[in-house]
Amino acid sequence: MKHIVYIENILGFAEIRKQLSANCHTPVGLELSKNNFFSTEIEELEEALSFTKEMKYINEYAGGLPAIGFEDFRVKLEQIKTPGSFAEITTLQTISFIIEKLLDLQKIFEGQKEHAPLLNKKTHSVEINEKIFIRINEIIDEKGEIKSNASENLASIRKEIEKQRSKVEKTIFHILKNLKEKGIVEEDVNLSIRNGKLVIPIASSKKRAIKGVFIDESATGQTSFIEPIEVFELNNDIQNLEFEERREIIRILIDLTDFIRPNINEIKSYITFLGEIDLINSKSKLAISQNAIMPTISSDYTMIIRQGRHPILEESLKKQGKKIVPLDIEMLPNQRVVLISGPNAGGKSVAMKTVGLLQYMFQCGFLVPVAEGSQFFPFEKILADIGDQQSIENDLSTYSSHLINMKYFIDNCNKNTLILIDEMGSGTEPESGGAIAEAVLEALYNTGTYGIITTHYFNLKTFASKHSEAINAAMLFDNNLLKPLYILKIGKPGSSFAIEIATNIGLPKFIIEKASKNIGKKKIEIEKMIQDLENEKLNLDNRKRQLEVAENFVSELVEKYNTLNKNIIEKRDFILLKAKNEAKNILSEANSLIEKTIRDIKNANAEKESVKKIRKDLEEKISNLDVDKNKNFELHPLKKQSPEPKKIKQTIVVGDKVKLDNSPQIGTVVSIKNDKAKVQFDLMTIDVSKDRLTAVDGDKVGKSKTKINLNIEKREVTHLLDFRGKTTEEAIAELEKFLDNALLSGIKQFSILHGKGYGILRQNIRKHLAQYKDILTFGDAMLELGGEGVTEVKFL
Repeated sequence: MKHIVYIENILGFAEIRKQLSANCHTPVGLELSKNNFFSTEIEELEEALSFTKEMKYINEYAGGLPAIGFEDFRVKLEQIKTPGSFAEITTLQTISFIIEKLLDLQKIFEGQKEHAPLLNKKTHSVEINEKIFIRINEIIDEKGEIKSNASENLASIRKEIEKQRSKVEKTIFHILKNLKEKGIVEEDVNLSIRNGKLVIPIASSKKRAIKGVFIDESATGQTSFIEPIEVFELNNDIQNLEFEERREIIRILIDLTDFIRPNINEIKSYITFLGEIDLINSKSKLAISQNAIMPTISSDYTMIIRQGRHPILEESLKKQGKKIVPLDIEMLPNQRVVLISGPNAGGKSVAMKTVGLLQYMFQCGFLVPVAEGSQFFPFEKILADIGDQQSIENDLSTYSSHLINMKYFIDNCNKNTLILIDEMGSGTEPESGGAIAEAVLEALYNTGTYGIITTHYFNLKTFASKHSEAINAAMLFDNNLLKPLYILKIGKPGSSFAIEIATNIGLPKFIIEKASKNIGKKKIEIEKMIQDLENEKLNLDNRKRQLEVAENFVSELVEKYNTLNKNIIEKRDFILLKAKNEAKNILSEANSLIEKTIRDIKNANAEKESVKKIRKDLEEKISNLDVDKNKNFELHPLKKQSPEPKKIKQTIVVGDKVKLDNSPQIGTVVSIKNDKAKVQFDLMTIDVSKDRLTAVDGDKVGKSKTKINLNIEKREVTHLLDFRGKTTEEAIAELEKFLDNALLSGIKQFSILHGKGYGILRQNIRKHLAQYKDILTFGDAMLELGGEGVTEVKFL
């Protein structure tokens, strides 16, 4: 238990536990939040993680849970187990509240059983005794009062009390009126209430003029408050009735408690269940605030952390207006011991603590702040030796404490253990400290343990390079700006960069020169060169990923262009054919009318009035034809579509200008291998089959060449949003603006290009789109149109 407290404090989980407790609102939920969650069972962890994942969905997309908080009344439940005792009204109200919330939860999870199957099954496993709920609400109203219809006797008593109170009011008002008429009290005097009784204020000098009971007097003593004797007697009758009412209420409560008593253990199980739901709900709220997910549970001793973030550090940096640098690291059976080196304050300890905290959160059933693709598996133990552990009680130095920990680690480590050791070997003379550290490391390595170890010792870096299942890692450092990058790079050891940091701090030049001479300038230059190469490699890797995204994007655009062009041609032919048929029908109808008119004129023997009437009828009928009178309708013969010429097999050689399929984009053949050709277009180089290429006359290239418009800011044409390289805030702002315009302009669908990467931008964009689920749907594009790298959005 002592080591658990130490682990939680040193890794930052103690703060997460505080946040968890703050979000719990039931007595059992609060108790559970203080338990030891650490588990080594895969089935148990999978269930805990799945419950939290489902609750996270409920809170994000289904409106969350109703308030389920209540005071702890379990002691009062124990007290009413005694026959003849009765439950207080507040206790009964809480029992009713708990049963009502259980019924609400069953409805919520039933409605979301597709997204929360485990929670739905869990809530429906509870058999709810609704009879208790109904019986309590038949007797107690919403204000916490016993209803008058709870018994006939209570209704009768309360009716009599009201009758007597009415009599009291009439009597005292009548007395006050007489006193005013006699001039004993002033006209503007009104009745007062003292000690819960109606009284008449009167000058103290005249108080004997009223036969009654003195109740109180004013602060100055000049006014007395008298209860007339007639009213006093009536109030005594009311008081007796109130005692009778109280006895009847107690009798009703005893009867109700007798009904509840056999179900007390059942009610206690309801309290426990709501506590469990409360804890899951609290964990889900933490996950939302940390942007945490459920990682994959590995079955082959593989830990892969993608874009891992220490949630406490991230929260602290946010308050300072800074952003955290995510961590990427892998620990595998053949790469199970990672030795991290690098400059002081360069992030070595933070990287190690981040791994430790994320692993601990996973094994406590918490969703983890990582990206998709992350994997964890449960260790039996997590052991840590971090920070100054000097013991005053046992008169131990820091170094002695470290050695005691190392002895414990060696005795207790195995292949199911994760060890975290910060600055291994420090605290004593470097030469002997380094030698002991190496010997300890070898002993730990031989146990098969997994481990993250930070160090400055060169011999430990050498150890990692010589052992197959150990690997060096470095915290990168910017040699130009002389500041750490907080990026972990696996594969190479790091340098402490002590000379560079000392220079940046401003130590005297002669000290720097002397130190450099002692170390050896060549060694410093080599370390600097290695670091520069690592930084350059990181930049190239990032650039490579960007180019891959761009290549996929251009291919998608070419495909979309060809499809669109084909659709336009088909629609044009259809419209022309339809117009021709309509024109033929109109012309045929007009000719029929003219022929009929001629016959009518001939039959009328060309009489003037008859001809006028026939012409008028003709004009009316023509005006009714489906022709726009404001336009000149001309019939153009439909051009017969010439059949697409058969593709002539051609020989394409390096240097030829070519087109890809029907695209207007023209490129140059760079190389040819078998049936594949590498073609350089304006934006990129792609490998395609030679069958898809058509040779172009090089002299006409300048005239015919048309670039594909990649300006996707013109969304009214392409309806494609490109968010690559943007932050979540920038992307969401632009998406909001586009959605407003899209709704006004009647756009039916559009696409969002965010790339695949680690999926964080995609996840945040889709989370935002989910808020519009009543008016739109979204999902991955087809594989050939970008797959997970593109989100297709359609308006309902």
